[in-house]
Amino acid sequence: MIHVSVALINLLSVILIMSLLELKIKKHSLRNYTHEMSSFKPRLEILKRIEVRFLKQTQLDSILSIDQFGQLYSIWCAVCTVLLLLFQFNAPILLVLMLVFYGFTFMVLEKYLSFVDLKIDQGIFELLSHVNARLIKNEDVIAALKESQSTLKNKYVLHIVNQFNQYIKIGIPPGQVFSIIQTSIHNDYLKYLFINVEIVFKRRGSITELMKALENEFTSIQIEVNKRKVEIEYEKNMMLFSIFLVAITVIRIISDHDYISSYFSQNTQMVYPIVFIIIIGLAIAFSANKTSY
Repeated sequence: MIHVSVALINLLSVILIMSLLELKIKKHSLRNYTHEMSSFKPRLEILKRIEVRFLKQTQLDSILSIDQFGQLYSIWCAVCTVLLLLFQFNAPILLVLMLVFYGFTFMVLEKYLSFVDLKIDQGIFELLSHVNARLIKNEDVIAALKESQSTLKNKYVLHIVNQFNQYIKIGIPPGQVFSIIQTSIHNDYLKYLFINVEIVFKRRGSITELMKALENEFTSIQIEVNKRKVEIEYEKNMMLFSIFLVAITVIRIISDHDYISSYFSQNTQMVYPIVFIIIIGLAIAFSANKTSY
């Protein structure tokens, strides 16, 4: 009976997530019905953060919308719930395993995000090198960005440069294009680069000196960032290993002792502190992935 109740709670949570992700609210609707939709604002904010971090920053938004992501995640949670119920774990173990499987998607996305950030960093250096080489011939940053489109190999940075050149091609003034393109950039340093170029371009400063300074600055920053990333990655992996070890130990102790298993089955609320500690640990571990410049 306890297994069924836990499963129903989790399935209801999945259905709620799906309904929220499928909810499309227009801006004028929020203005007209603020008093009706005020309770949804925190949830919409969470969904927006998920969309920006895991879809836009990784450029997965070109193949997957937030609604589709929500549907796939809901299906994954439902399948995991059904499969875990088939093994007939007791309530505490079932709850911990559900937490692990539900969070697995975001663990994979965090790893993929780290990979994308590394590739973007490599692409920024490639972009700076190509633009600086072109500026030696002529101090025209617009032409340099146009020519770099045919030489860049990094698909993440190339996507931004393509967008920039398309806006220029349809006749939008360069000053406006620099501002527009910044809204589609989710990497801190790449946005910082375009902001600096925009300021110097509008004030008719020396683009050549700026780009050389940015290349030298980026190289120095990457040396320090890479050192810190190695330290953070080690600390994060040790924390995740510790959390995993604690979870396995708790499950083993509960499953090996009938009286402990019986106690937790009768007092399911005692599982919540353990789950809360695991959630906090995972949140701290994955927050270390956020690198700002």
